[in-house]
Order: sequence, then C-alpha cells, then structure tokens
Amino acid sequence: MISSEYNEACKKHPKFCDSFTFRSIGGIRDNLAYLRQKNSKMVTCADYILREEILEAFEAFKKEDKKHCLQELAQCGAVILRMMQFVQDEL
Repeated sequence: MISSEYNEACKKHPKFCDSFTFRSIGGIRDNLAYLRQKNSKMVTCADYILREEILEAFEAFKKEDKKHCLQELAQCGAVILRMMQFVQDEL
C-alpha cells in the first residue's frame, strides 16, 4: 500500500519540495522538548509520537548528520506502519 502511494505521489508531484524544513534548530529543540515530555507519560498518542520522530529527523538534518537523519526517517516509517496497524485493529 505504501509503495503504490509513493509511486503515485512521485507521478503526481515530481518535484517533491524546495526545502527539507523551514524550522530553526532552536524551534525544533523547543518542540522536541515539549513532545518528549508528553511522550514520557503513561498515556501516549500516535500524533505526538510521529511528530517527535519527524522533529528528530529535522534536527539531524539541520546538524548535517545524514546517517542519523535517515535513521530517524526510517523510525517515522515504523511509526506510520504501527499507526496503520492500529487503524486496522480499531476500525
């Protein structure tokens, strides 16, 4: 399912984006601190978990750490797969 959506998106929008993020490193850090605090609680939310992973990828990109950025993006993919499983199980 993801691979077919990816292929369609590439056809529909061949130029993906102009920038990886417009966020500043300080803004990323502030948002990460907030989300990490929220995600450390007993009750979690897929929305916050995914946003934390995305911000970690943005932070690594801003630090020019390609390997870490790609690892964080892979973790985003893992969270999305878990979200898909959650929807499958719940609905």
